[in-house]
Amino acid sequence: MEITDSSVFFHRITNTANALDVEEDPEPVVVFISEVVNEVPHIDFDLSRDLVLSKGQVMVADYIDDYCDRVGFYQEDAISYPSRS
Repeated sequence: MEITDSSVFFHRITNTANALDVEEDPEPVVVFISEVVNEVPHIDFDLSRDLVLSKGQVMVADYIDDYCDRVGFYQEDAISYPSRS
């Protein structure tokens, strides 16, 4: 069966007239080892002995640092493209 044979075109209109405004926190909350901190600290890792976990995921990172007011995981060989958490 060809995929295009079962495809159906539809048009959807979303009404946002009754949507609620959501206020963002003025500062994001960063928690390191059960401690709330005001800014993301720079922490270096030694990949031969450190295991970096973020939300249950193993991160391959040489260090963490600030990335747009969030935690950025960096590798020395790919410094311009951090992974965000």
